Amino acid sequence: MGVDDPQLLALVFSRAGVYVYLRGDRRGWALELAALLFVAGGNIKHNMIEFPLAVLLNLVISSPRRALRFAVGDALMVALSIVLTSRIDGAAYRSCLLSPRSYSGFFAMIKLRNWLGPIFLPLVAAVWEARRCWKNPAQRVLALLLYCALAVNAYFCGGRGVAVNGVRILVVVYGLSMLLGVKLNWSPLSLVNVLAIVILAATLFSTFSLVIACIVKTRERFMGVGQVLTMPLFFASNAIYPTTIMPAWLKVISHLNPLTYVVDALCTSMLAGSASSFGLGLDYAVILLTTIVMVFIGSRLYPQLGV
Repeated sequence: MGVDDPQLLALVFSRAGVYVYLRGDRRGWALELAALLFVAGGNIKHNMIEFPLAVLLNLVISSPRRALRFAVGDALMVALSIVLTSRIDGAAYRSCLLSPRSYSGFFAMIKLRNWLGPIFLPLVAAVWEARRCWKNPAQRVLALLLYCALAVNAYFCGGRGVAVNGVRILVVVYGLSMLLGVKLNWSPLSLVNVLAIVILAATLFSTFSLVIACIVKTRERFMGVGQVLTMPLFFASNAIYPTTIMPAWLKVISHLNPLTYVVDALCTSMLAGSASSFGLGLDYAVILLTTIVMVFIGSRLYPQLGV
Protein backbone atom coordinates (compact mmCIF):
# COMPACT_ATOMS: atom_id res chain seq x y z
CA MET A 1 0.00 0.00 0.00
CA GLY A 2 1.38 3.40 -0.94
CA VAL A 3 0.66 6.79 0.62
CA ASP A 4 1.13 10.08 -1.21
CA ASP A 5 2.64 11.84 1.81
CA PRO A 6 6.27 13.02 2.23
CA GLN A 7 6.00 12.38 5.98
CA LEU A 8 7.16 8.77 5.61
CA LEU A 9 10.23 9.68 3.55
CA ALA A 10 11.09 12.49 5.99
CA LEU A 11 10.87 10.01 8.87
CA VAL A 12 13.46 7.80 7.17
CA PHE A 13 16.03 10.64 7.14
CA SER A 14 15.14 11.88 10.63
CA ARG A 15 15.36 8.45 12.21
CA ALA A 16 18.61 7.83 10.37
CA GLY A 17 19.93 11.02 11.98
CA VAL A 18 19.06 9.71 15.46
CA TYR A 19 20.69 6.37 14.63
CA VAL A 20 23.90 8.07 13.46
CA TYR A 21 23.93 10.18 16.62
CA LEU A 22 23.54 7.14 18.87
CA ARG A 23 26.03 4.91 17.02
CA GLY A 24 28.54 7.52 15.88
CA ASP A 25 32.00 8.20 17.26
CA ARG A 26 32.07 11.13 19.72
CA ARG A 27 35.31 12.39 18.14
CA GLY A 28 34.30 11.95 14.53
CA TRP A 29 31.86 13.68 12.23
CA ALA A 30 28.75 11.89 13.52
CA LEU A 31 27.16 15.12 14.77
CA GLU A 32 27.56 16.85 11.41
CA LEU A 33 26.24 13.79 9.52
CA ALA A 34 23.25 13.60 11.90
CA ALA A 35 22.59 17.31 11.37
CA LEU A 36 22.75 16.83 7.59
CA LEU A 37 20.19 14.01 7.79
CA PHE A 38 17.91 16.13 9.98
CA VAL A 39 18.06 19.02 7.49
CA ALA A 40 17.33 16.63 4.60
CA GLY A 41 14.29 15.31 6.48
CA GLY A 42 13.19 18.85 7.29
CA ASN A 43 13.37 19.81 3.61
CA ILE A 44 11.02 16.95 2.78
CA LYS A 45 8.56 17.61 5.63
CA HIS A 46 9.02 20.74 7.70
CA ASN A 47 7.47 19.51 10.96
CA MET A 48 10.26 17.02 11.75
CA ILE A 49 11.89 19.35 14.29
CA GLU A 50 11.36 17.03 17.28
CA PHE A 51 14.28 14.85 16.14
CA PRO A 52 17.03 17.51 16.11
CA LEU A 53 15.42 19.17 19.16
CA ALA A 54 15.69 15.94 21.19
CA VAL A 55 19.33 15.48 20.15
CA LEU A 56 20.14 19.11 20.99
CA LEU A 57 18.54 18.90 24.45
CA ASN A 58 20.38 15.64 25.16
CA LEU A 59 23.67 17.28 24.18
CA VAL A 60 22.92 20.34 26.34
CA ILE A 61 22.50 18.00 29.33
CA SER A 62 25.53 15.81 28.63
CA SER A 63 28.02 18.07 26.81
CA PRO A 64 27.27 21.79 26.25
CA ARG A 65 30.33 22.12 23.98
CA ARG A 66 29.08 19.39 21.64
CA ALA A 67 25.60 20.94 21.82
CA LEU A 68 27.01 24.23 20.55
CA ARG A 69 28.89 22.40 17.78
CA PHE A 70 25.69 20.58 16.73
CA ALA A 71 23.56 23.74 16.87
CA VAL A 72 26.02 25.79 14.80
CA GLY A 73 26.43 23.02 12.22
CA ASP A 74 22.69 22.48 11.95
CA ALA A 75 22.01 26.22 11.63
CA LEU A 76 24.59 26.59 8.86
CA MET A 77 23.10 23.65 6.94
CA VAL A 78 19.58 25.08 7.31
CA ALA A 79 20.78 28.46 6.05
CA LEU A 80 22.55 26.84 3.10
CA SER A 81 19.42 24.80 2.33
CA ILE A 82 17.23 27.92 2.34
CA VAL A 83 19.65 29.80 0.07
CA LEU A 84 19.91 26.94 -2.43
CA THR A 85 16.15 26.34 -2.48
CA SER A 86 15.54 30.08 -2.96
CA ARG A 87 17.94 30.09 -5.90
CA ILE A 88 16.12 27.16 -7.49
CA ASP A 89 12.47 28.02 -6.74
CA GLY A 90 12.79 31.81 -6.61
CA ALA A 91 10.31 34.13 -4.95
CA ALA A 92 7.59 31.47 -4.67
CA TYR A 93 9.58 29.58 -2.03
CA ARG A 94 10.28 32.70 0.04
CA SER A 95 6.65 33.81 -0.06
CA CYS A 96 5.49 30.37 1.11
CA LEU A 97 8.13 30.28 3.84
CA LEU A 98 7.28 33.72 5.22
CA SER A 99 3.52 33.71 4.69
CA PRO A 100 1.45 34.02 7.89
CA ARG A 101 -0.36 30.92 9.09
CA SER A 102 -3.50 30.78 11.19
CA TYR A 103 -3.55 28.99 14.53
CA SER A 104 -6.30 27.89 16.91
CA GLY A 105 -5.85 26.34 20.33
CA PHE A 106 -9.40 25.01 20.12
CA PHE A 107 -8.64 23.08 16.91
CA ALA A 108 -5.41 21.80 18.48
CA MET A 109 -7.29 20.24 21.38
CA ILE A 110 -9.93 18.73 19.10
CA LYS A 111 -7.27 17.13 16.87
CA LEU A 112 -5.29 15.87 19.85
CA ARG A 113 -8.40 14.24 21.27
CA ASN A 114 -9.16 12.56 17.94
CA TRP A 115 -5.58 11.40 17.31
CA LEU A 116 -4.43 10.43 20.80
CA GLY A 117 -7.73 9.06 22.09
CA PRO A 118 -7.47 5.64 20.36
CA ILE A 119 -3.85 5.16 21.52
CA PHE A 120 -4.22 6.60 25.02
CA LEU A 121 -3.21 3.44 26.91
CA PRO A 122 -0.16 2.67 24.70
CA LEU A 123 0.84 6.33 25.03
CA VAL A 124 0.69 6.16 28.83
CA ALA A 125 2.82 2.99 28.71
CA ALA A 126 5.34 4.74 26.43
CA VAL A 127 5.61 7.74 28.76
CA TRP A 128 6.12 5.40 31.73
CA GLU A 129 8.83 3.49 29.84
CA ALA A 130 10.49 6.79 28.89
CA ARG A 131 11.04 7.47 32.60
CA ARG A 132 13.21 4.35 32.75
CA CYS A 133 15.14 5.37 29.61
CA TRP A 134 15.82 8.78 31.17
CA LYS A 135 17.98 7.19 33.88
CA ASN A 136 20.27 5.65 31.26
CA PRO A 137 22.45 8.34 29.56
CA ALA A 138 22.71 6.19 26.41
CA GLN A 139 18.92 5.98 26.09
CA ARG A 140 17.94 9.43 27.39
CA VAL A 141 17.64 10.84 23.87
CA LEU A 142 14.80 8.37 23.20
CA ALA A 143 12.83 9.71 26.16
CA LEU A 144 13.51 13.26 25.00
CA LEU A 145 12.34 12.32 21.52
CA LEU A 146 8.99 11.15 22.90
CA TYR A 147 8.51 14.27 25.02
CA CYS A 148 9.54 16.60 22.18
CA ALA A 149 7.28 14.79 19.71
CA LEU A 150 4.28 15.19 22.03
CA ALA A 151 4.97 18.89 22.63
CA VAL A 152 5.80 19.81 19.03
CA ASN A 153 2.94 17.91 17.44
CA ALA A 154 0.48 19.20 20.04
CA TYR A 155 1.46 22.69 18.92
CA PHE A 156 1.27 21.85 15.20
CA CYS A 157 -2.24 20.41 15.62
CA GLY A 158 -3.73 23.89 15.86
CA GLY A 159 -2.21 25.29 12.68
CA ARG A 160 -2.86 25.13 8.98
CA GLY A 161 0.25 23.86 7.27
CA VAL A 162 3.41 24.13 9.35
CA ALA A 163 2.37 26.72 11.89
CA VAL A 164 5.74 27.58 13.38
CA ASN A 165 5.40 31.37 13.25
CA GLY A 166 5.50 31.73 17.04
CA VAL A 167 8.64 29.63 17.36
CA ARG A 168 10.22 31.40 14.36
CA ILE A 169 9.65 34.79 16.01
CA LEU A 170 11.20 33.40 19.20
CA VAL A 171 14.36 32.43 17.28
CA VAL A 172 14.52 35.92 15.74
CA VAL A 173 14.19 37.54 19.18
CA TYR A 174 17.04 35.42 20.56
CA GLY A 175 19.20 36.26 17.54
CA LEU A 176 18.63 40.01 17.84
CA SER A 177 19.25 39.88 21.59
CA MET A 178 22.62 38.22 21.01
CA LEU A 179 23.58 40.82 18.41
CA LEU A 180 22.62 43.64 20.80
CA GLY A 181 24.66 42.14 23.63
CA VAL A 182 21.72 41.29 25.89
CA LYS A 183 22.68 38.80 28.61
CA LEU A 184 20.43 35.78 28.07
CA ASN A 185 19.74 32.81 30.29
CA TRP A 186 20.81 29.67 28.40
CA SER A 187 19.98 27.06 31.04
CA PRO A 188 17.93 24.12 29.66
CA LEU A 189 15.09 24.74 32.14
CA SER A 190 14.84 28.40 31.12
CA LEU A 191 14.76 27.51 27.41
CA VAL A 192 12.00 24.97 28.04
CA ASN A 193 10.10 27.60 30.04
CA VAL A 194 10.38 30.13 27.22
CA LEU A 195 9.16 27.62 24.62
CA ALA A 196 6.25 26.56 26.84
CA ILE A 197 5.21 30.17 27.50
CA VAL A 198 5.34 31.07 23.81
CA ILE A 199 3.15 28.08 22.90
CA LEU A 200 0.67 28.83 25.71
CA ALA A 201 0.52 32.52 24.80
CA ALA A 202 -0.02 31.71 21.12
CA THR A 203 -2.83 29.34 22.09
CA LEU A 204 -4.38 31.90 24.42
CA PHE A 205 -4.49 34.88 22.08
CA SER A 206 -5.35 32.89 18.95
CA THR A 207 -8.30 31.35 20.80
CA PHE A 208 -9.24 34.84 22.00
CA SER A 209 -9.31 35.88 18.33
CA LEU A 210 -11.50 32.87 17.56
CA VAL A 211 -13.98 33.95 20.26
CA ILE A 212 -14.15 37.45 18.77
CA ALA A 213 -14.66 36.01 15.28
CA CYS A 214 -17.50 33.81 16.56
CA ILE A 215 -19.21 36.86 18.08
CA VAL A 216 -18.87 39.37 15.23
CA LYS A 217 -19.22 36.71 12.45
CA THR A 218 -17.90 38.85 9.56
CA ARG A 219 -14.33 39.47 8.42
CA GLU A 220 -14.72 43.26 8.32
CA ARG A 221 -16.07 43.46 11.86
CA PHE A 222 -13.41 41.07 13.10
CA MET A 223 -10.58 43.18 11.67
CA GLY A 224 -11.99 46.34 13.22
CA VAL A 225 -12.71 44.88 16.64
CA GLY A 226 -9.37 43.07 16.67
CA GLN A 227 -7.47 46.31 16.10
CA VAL A 228 -9.51 48.08 18.77
CA LEU A 229 -8.72 45.41 21.37
CA THR A 230 -5.07 44.74 20.47
CA MET A 231 -3.68 48.18 21.29
CA PRO A 232 -5.26 48.49 24.78
CA LEU A 233 -4.08 44.97 25.66
CA PHE A 234 -0.54 45.89 24.60
CA PHE A 235 -0.28 49.30 26.25
CA ALA A 236 -2.10 48.20 29.43
CA SER A 237 0.61 45.63 30.14
CA ASN A 238 4.24 45.69 31.24
CA ALA A 239 5.49 45.11 27.69
CA ILE A 240 6.74 48.72 27.35
CA TYR A 241 7.12 49.99 30.92
CA PRO A 242 7.03 48.30 34.36
CA THR A 243 3.84 48.23 36.38
CA THR A 244 5.57 50.01 39.29
CA ILE A 245 5.52 53.37 37.50
CA MET A 246 1.91 53.08 36.32
CA PRO A 247 -0.93 55.12 37.84
CA ALA A 248 -3.03 53.20 40.33
CA TRP A 249 -5.99 52.76 37.97
CA LEU A 250 -3.79 51.53 35.12
CA LYS A 251 -1.94 49.17 37.48
CA VAL A 252 -5.27 47.49 38.34
CA ILE A 253 -6.05 47.00 34.64
CA SER A 254 -2.52 45.69 34.01
CA HIS A 255 -2.89 43.09 36.78
CA LEU A 256 -6.07 41.85 35.09
CA ASN A 257 -4.35 41.66 31.69
CA PRO A 258 -2.98 38.16 30.87
CA LEU A 259 -0.35 39.70 28.57
CA THR A 260 1.29 41.20 31.68
CA TYR A 261 1.95 37.73 33.05
CA VAL A 262 3.18 36.46 29.67
CA VAL A 263 5.73 39.29 29.49
CA ASP A 264 6.78 38.77 33.11
CA ALA A 265 7.32 35.03 32.58
CA LEU A 266 9.27 35.56 29.34
CA CYS A 267 11.55 38.22 30.84
CA THR A 268 12.22 36.07 33.90
CA SER A 269 13.12 33.01 31.80
CA MET A 270 15.00 34.74 28.97
CA LEU A 271 17.07 37.41 30.73
CA ALA A 272 19.99 36.47 32.98
CA GLY A 273 19.50 37.75 36.52
CA SER A 274 15.93 38.91 35.92
CA ALA A 275 13.52 38.49 38.84
CA SER A 276 9.82 37.87 38.40
CA SER A 277 7.43 40.55 39.63
CA PHE A 278 4.65 38.06 40.35
CA GLY A 279 6.42 34.68 40.51
CA LEU A 280 6.53 32.09 37.72
CA GLY A 281 3.91 30.01 39.52
CA LEU A 282 1.36 32.82 39.38
CA ASP A 283 2.35 33.64 35.77
CA TYR A 284 1.71 30.06 34.66
CA ALA A 285 -1.50 29.86 36.68
CA VAL A 286 -2.98 33.00 35.09
CA ILE A 287 -1.92 32.02 31.55
CA LEU A 288 -3.23 28.45 31.90
CA LEU A 289 -6.51 29.52 33.54
CA THR A 290 -7.16 32.20 30.93
CA THR A 291 -6.35 29.76 28.11
CA ILE A 292 -8.73 27.16 29.54
CA VAL A 293 -11.51 29.77 29.83
CA MET A 294 -10.93 30.97 26.25
CA VAL A 295 -10.92 27.42 24.88
CA PHE A 296 -14.13 26.63 26.79
CA ILE A 297 -15.87 29.76 25.46
CA GLY A 298 -14.60 29.12 21.92
CA SER A 299 -15.77 25.50 22.02
CA ARG A 300 -19.23 26.72 23.02
CA LEU A 301 -19.48 29.50 20.45
CA TYR A 302 -17.91 27.84 17.39
CA PRO A 303 -20.45 25.01 16.83
CA GLN A 304 -23.26 27.59 16.89
CA LEU A 305 -21.95 29.21 13.69
CA GLY A 306 -23.26 26.30 11.65
CA VAL A 307 -26.77 26.57 13.12
